[in-house]
Amino acid sequence: MIGAIINLGNCLNLMEAESTPVLETAYSGLLQTTAKAEIKMPVNKDANRALDCAVIQYLHQSNLENEIAPYDTIRSSFDEGEKVYEGSTFTKRLHIEVCVINPAMILGYYLPRPVDRYNPYLKGAFNFSK
Repeated sequence: MIGAIINLGNCLNLMEAESTPVLETAYSGLLQTTAKAEIKMPVNKDANRALDCAVIQYLHQSNLENEIAPYDTIRSSFDEGEKVYEGSTFTKRLHIEVCVINPAMILGYYLPRPVDRYNPYLKGAFNFSK
């Protein structure tokens, strides 16, 4: 595991309601494009999010063609895994992911501490004791 300091920059933040119309428009455009080309729409299946990936790629290409500023990052939550308790909306694998498109947004990276817990494969390669 590695930690990072990331400037989100021009972020497509999928956790904000304002992003919904952006995705809907991109999906609609992708649907029209695939129908015109007579090819099948990608499908999400389990952890393989082929449709979501295609929608995002279509959005980026469309932005480039229309001279709209490209996104630096994309931020989204993922609700995965079993429920924490009966009736819960929380899941055991709920998490937030950031996709960095523009590498200049990565300001730095580091090994999280304690190193032995988060990076056990290092097997004592670092000694941080004082």
